[in-house]
Amino acid sequence: MADLTSFNEQKRLEALHSYDILDTDAEGDFDDLTQLAAAICDTPISLISFVDKDRQWFKSHHGLDERQTDRCHSFCSHAIQNPAHLMQVEDAQNDQRFQDNPLVTGSPDIRFYAGIPLLDSDGYALGSLCVIDNKPKILNESQQKALRTIGNQVIDKLLLRKNNKKLLLANKNLMESNIKLKATEERLKESEKRLKAAISAANLATWQMDFHNRQLSPSPRMKELFDFNADEPMSCEDAVNQIAESHRQQVIDSIYSSFSKVEPTEFEFPIIGFHDKKIKWLCANVQSYQDMESPNISYLSGTIADITERKLDEQRRTDIVGMVSHELRNPLTAIKAYADLVNRLAKKAEDGFLSDKMSKIDSQVKRMETLINGFLDVARLGEGKIMLEKSKFDLANLINDTEIDSLEKITSHKIIFEPAEICIIEADRNKIEQVVVNFINNAVKYSPDESVITVNCCIQAGFVTLSVKDQGMGIPLKYRPFIFDRFFRVESDAMKNKKGFGMGLYICKEIIERHNGQIGMQSNEDVGTTFWFRLPVALASA
Repeated sequence: MADLTSFNEQKRLEALHSYDILDTDAEGDFDDLTQLAAAICDTPISLISFVDKDRQWFKSHHGLDERQTDRCHSFCSHAIQNPAHLMQVEDAQNDQRFQDNPLVTGSPDIRFYAGIPLLDSDGYALGSLCVIDNKPKILNESQQKALRTIGNQVIDKLLLRKNNKKLLLANKNLMESNIKLKATEERLKESEKRLKAAISAANLATWQMDFHNRQLSPSPRMKELFDFNADEPMSCEDAVNQIAESHRQQVIDSIYSSFSKVEPTEFEFPIIGFHDKKIKWLCANVQSYQDMESPNISYLSGTIADITERKLDEQRRTDIVGMVSHELRNPLTAIKAYADLVNRLAKKAEDGFLSDKMSKIDSQVKRMETLINGFLDVARLGEGKIMLEKSKFDLANLINDTEIDSLEKITSHKIIFEPAEICIIEADRNKIEQVVVNFINNAVKYSPDESVITVNCCIQAGFVTLSVKDQGMGIPLKYRPFIFDRFFRVESDAMKNKKGFGMGLYICKEIIERHNGQIGMQSNEDVGTTFWFRLPVALASA
């Protein structure tokens, strides 16, 4: 462990504290990254750990309830001693550094650890992104590469968070100074100086526009981002024309909506360079205000950041998920083939014990296939490559087929399929069936054995609504707004033994919304949950 009194360690701690990240609330962006790391590395635990003076504190703690541990027991404190390399401990019980560590001899029973140091722009190791398992293992090259990429994402989010806080604070100070008519010119100049320093440090573009005459005043950095020469004029129309057509109207609507909001409006969009025709992704913050001397005159002002690299990293992350999923398919197919062969031989030899074990292997193979298909669906959604093969079919027939399959496979619960009338919809039958099956499987997973699950389908005002109701644990109120988010899982004692990576409902939402439908849920804790989706009924043929 590092000497806590050393000059470099003190500088490292100063760098860590400058981010104001310690003891902050959980944030979905960071939780997405730990869930993704755990999924790709196939570990039950993944942490974003920051190493403080006497402790390691977890900004995100997927698979672990604790928010911090003593630094003297920290694996991550060792990992940051070699900032340029990934640290792997194949079996902590056989490693002299950790074999007597209470985190190894007791909960959470660490055997395997892999951590990539989180280096800020000055090269200080703030902590690590790590994955942990309770059995020995080693990461393959694809998993190591993925962990490094995700670690870079953590640092990018930290830097963006830090720069945004600086900018908002400086902007707030400037606006307060402008509002107070008694402020001296010297104070105004100082505030402007701080704001310009913050904008410069964050490499942000600024602009101002008179809303009535559409006169745009862009900063040199804004011209640079849109690929205009410094001496070239750049009008409001010029800027709008460089926005990709796919997002142009959305940006215009966002700007107009900012007049009715007190808070700044933030949105992301791609542009095409005026000269080089290269695509960039930008993140804009827009604020409206009125001239203090002429209240009838309204202005818009804002900042623009280049987020192209972050968007590329997100694409790389999606590519990694797809690549790893594809690589897992081949060995899994071979395992399934061998398992089927052995199962047939066991049945022929009337070996009940072996036949039972092979059936369990087959069940786990099917579970892995479901997980891999889920990862591939997430990757395809991120790339916009999920294609819908629409046709007209009777939803009642799909429900009937699902009923036959469910009653044959599910014996732990009482599933009631209420009668459904003929209902023709135009949709991708396989994808709609995937949503219905996911709803039913979730109801089975999160409700007690022998309880009742009800599947209902009704038509009203040109729309059909399908719902699946259970008598399960329900969803706490604080988690309900995020239940359809990618990789989101409820963190509670009741969920510790529930397997999954939080992709199913996210995929269901994307499927339904790509059919121009709606999806939702109602839940009461300890009473049950109802998931539903609504689709338009197909128009009758002429």
